[in-house]
Amino acid sequence: MKWKTKIFFCLLTVCALVRPMVWAQSPSQNAAARTLFTEGRNSWDEGKFADADKKFREALSRFPRAEQSDRTAFYLITTLIKLGRTAEARTEIESFYRNYPQSSWRSDVDEKHLTLNGLPAPLIVRPAGEPGLHFGEPISFARNDGMTVTAPVRLIASPSLEQEVLRQIIERDADSGIQAAMKRLKTNSSDPAVIANLGAIANSHSSQALPFLVNIAGDSSSSPNVRIQAMFWLGRNRADKEAFAKALIDLLKNDNSSGLVADTIGRLNASDRRAALNQIAQSPNVDRLSMLERIYRNSSNIQVRAQILLEAGPMTDAAARTFLSDAFQNEKEPVVRRAAAQALSTRKDVDVKDLLEILNSMQKDTAR
Repeated sequence: MKWKTKIFFCLLTVCALVRPMVWAQSPSQNAAARTLFTEGRNSWDEGKFADADKKFREALSRFPRAEQSDRTAFYLITTLIKLGRTAEARTEIESFYRNYPQSSWRSDVDEKHLTLNGLPAPLIVRPAGEPGLHFGEPISFARNDGMTVTAPVRLIASPSLEQEVLRQIIERDADSGIQAAMKRLKTNSSDPAVIANLGAIANSHSSQALPFLVNIAGDSSSSPNVRIQAMFWLGRNRADKEAFAKALIDLLKNDNSSGLVADTIGRLNASDRRAALNQIAQSPNVDRLSMLERIYRNSSNIQVRAQILLEAGPMTDAAARTFLSDAFQNEKEPVVRRAAAQALSTRKDVDVKDLLEILNSMQKDTAR
């Protein structure tokens, strides 16, 4: 029996050692890892590499086997290179090779590895039969320390390389970059190179940036993650408040986008939220009340719903009074009910009898 006991404990030990490498994360853990990656990627887009470093490391530390952990590891490597911490970048590259030997991001890591080893410029890889470098061809180059290194060309179909090239185009000529992004999205509505550069497009100051983001956010054929990313950058890119409100109105023409718009407005600060809803309420669009109602129905944010009712108060539409009365009678949140009462009290189509009923109802609420 002793030998069986020893085998049992040996198996337990082996399982304990390999568990981090073979057990997958739960769906909730994968979601948390994606959130950390997105936060890190947003910091990366804004040039806040120290913050990005913390988020990527936290994601890998807490969720080492998350679905996109290899991508997170790659971005950690690029972040360390941006920070000039090349020794740490080399360590992370070696860890990547050990932990993700079959990863589709390996060619991207190879490229960073070559760069750190002294490759003076990105390689231009040409198809077989054309003069120049070809996939798998051994090449030699001098390292910074004087040593010569030979390695095969592995820079074909490199997601991060495509992202960087597109980013360079956007930075040099934003309109051309946006046109290139639109062309790529026609082929793949979830093109990773485009999605990774939505922040660069949003911050490009191009007149095409806002319509581009609106089109992506409003395209029901795009994946939910792509639409959410586009809405996130729409919310961040609101220096021109009129243009931002117009973008929201364009989105609201599609009923399926109401939830996205409601979520975006809920993320704004009080001043920007008030300005956006005011622009919608005062727009010449005949469906402006319907748009406000749809945001109201799709928002769980109390402040957003209260502000919508206040914006609907001055609207002369007969349906606005019905909307406000329904909100006052059926809304359970006191803050929202008070907003409905305030909006009703300023309307000319609400008589004294109605006001008395509102007053009595509010008195009962206070007495509870």
